[in-house]
Amino acid sequence: MPPLIERFEVDPAGRLATGLQEPGDRSRAVLRESTLMSNTENPSLVAQEPSSFEIAVRDRSWDWLLELRRRLKVDLLLVDSRPSVLLPTLTDQAARLSAMLEHGEGALLAAISASLRERASQVIDLGGLQIICVPVITERNACGALLVGRVSPSRQDAIASRAQLELVASWLTAAVDAHLLSPPAFPSSGLNRVAPLAQLLGQASARESDRELIRLFGEAIAVWHDIEVSGYVETTAGMFARDVTLPGTKKGERPALIPSVGLPDSTDLVRLPQGHLDRFGLPVNDDVFVRRFKSRDGRSWLMVFTGEIGEYDLQRIGAYVALLDLALSVSTSAFTARVTRTIAASLATLDASETQAARALEELRTALGAAAATLTIESSSGVQAINITSPPGASEVHTDASAFRLVLVKRSERHYTTTVSLGRNESLQFTPRDHAAAAVAASMFDAWAPAALGGARAHRERRSAPRGFTEILQRSAREALERGAPIAVVVLLIRDAASLPGSTQRWVAGIRAQLRASDLAGLLGEGEIGLLMIETGAEQAKSIAERLRAVVGGDPGQESILVGVAARNPGQDTVDGIVQDAREDALAGTRRRRASDSPHGVNR
Repeated sequence: MPPLIERFEVDPAGRLATGLQEPGDRSRAVLRESTLMSNTENPSLVAQEPSSFEIAVRDRSWDWLLELRRRLKVDLLLVDSRPSVLLPTLTDQAARLSAMLEHGEGALLAAISASLRERASQVIDLGGLQIICVPVITERNACGALLVGRVSPSRQDAIASRAQLELVASWLTAAVDAHLLSPPAFPSSGLNRVAPLAQLLGQASARESDRELIRLFGEAIAVWHDIEVSGYVETTAGMFARDVTLPGTKKGERPALIPSVGLPDSTDLVRLPQGHLDRFGLPVNDDVFVRRFKSRDGRSWLMVFTGEIGEYDLQRIGAYVALLDLALSVSTSAFTARVTRTIAASLATLDASETQAARALEELRTALGAAAATLTIESSSGVQAINITSPPGASEVHTDASAFRLVLVKRSERHYTTTVSLGRNESLQFTPRDHAAAAVAASMFDAWAPAALGGARAHRERRSAPRGFTEILQRSAREALERGAPIAVVVLLIRDAASLPGSTQRWVAGIRAQLRASDLAGLLGEGEIGLLMIETGAEQAKSIAERLRAVVGGDPGQESILVGVAARNPGQDTVDGIVQDAREDALAGTRRRRASDSPHGVNR
């Protein structure tokens, strides 16, 4: 047996290697005394931000090193550059070393300092102890030191004993260096909290609101890290309104509103500059970090973290907020899916369209916890096809100035404008999840409207619309003639309109965009568009109308779109029959073209 092993009274080298690799039996008495560094009391007299070396030590289990201390019958201390003791003291010798540090023993402090500065071992005899100070180097820096000590032997040569102690210290330091480069221990890394938090948020996301997820998350962070969390909801006014605070938070400690201007537009966890804290009304003596959780429609939750927040906390909070982000997405997706199913079931019945819409609107109102809801569907001509309030008899949402409101307007190519309005009388903002569900509902109502309203109601609207615009056109034409302005009426007949339901309304909107403000364009009937042009002669009106074919999609000369013009001059003619004259002109043009195309000059 080698002399070194004999003198330290341990088994051969194989047992030393086993001691470096295995934590040993935790049921033995010595390991019952050991502990993870995350629970070690630090005797430092000054509360300071933990160094990176202290965090690295705290995040790892050192049971194997404490077991080796017992086997080798030496004492070990890990200290940082302050120097503070980072390993617990369990024996009398370790207590003596710790006492020397606490009392500022000059020789020991000088040896530690020289070891860190010179990156070399330092040997001293102090108080009947042989002590070796070996630098522990991580990331190319000497961040701490390993102190290896034992009582000076009375029967052994001091020089030989010191050499043996230096050799053991070099072995142990190499093992410590390697251990610090390994992944942190599971309990100390904070990962042991990820699974419970994931389970908590996962279960809540299936049944609770996003507001409840924020509250559960805030309580967990407060318990684990003593950091206060507040949740703010983005409003339509470009502000974030306080919505979730932890129990015990005093009124006025957190601002009711935080303007979005000045906040980082990032989904990362970001520290607010000191100058922003006073402007926002946040505690100026705390660290303040914010994190946005954006939904697909752009609405956001803003999380505000306040307290003493160090690098150690940030690493763990970063993992926790990733879980919260996922839980919020799952909650929103599950909730919108439930709303979609219930509304679809209501709109798919054989009841009258008003009954279908009323039932679906009530489902939406109940799901979002709103006091009142209103659904309005208008055609492109401004005629209301649907106007329903839930519950029946409740005042419309927009009339209550004290309510928190959510209003969504959906304008589609199907020529309907769908407006969904919801209101709450209690002081609860609509959250991003509520906005997502309401947006899905508005899209469903918009898709349902053309089929549901394409029957008698739409037919009555189409029958009443021509008479209305014809009267407006003739009245405006009469007034223009009385003012001494010449006028021209153009009629476009689109023969393919019957195969494209609703297209005429879209074409009218496109033509209006091409005309002067003084001119008029409107629907005379399905597939028939009328135009009134002021201060315009017949030829000029015909030329303009030919250019407007592009809006409808026709080419000059094609019989799928017929153009007719009728003009009147002031003091000579009246407007009576002017629309019919333009209509007959369009049909006459077709007959003239057919006659010119006939080989006999006659249209047979």
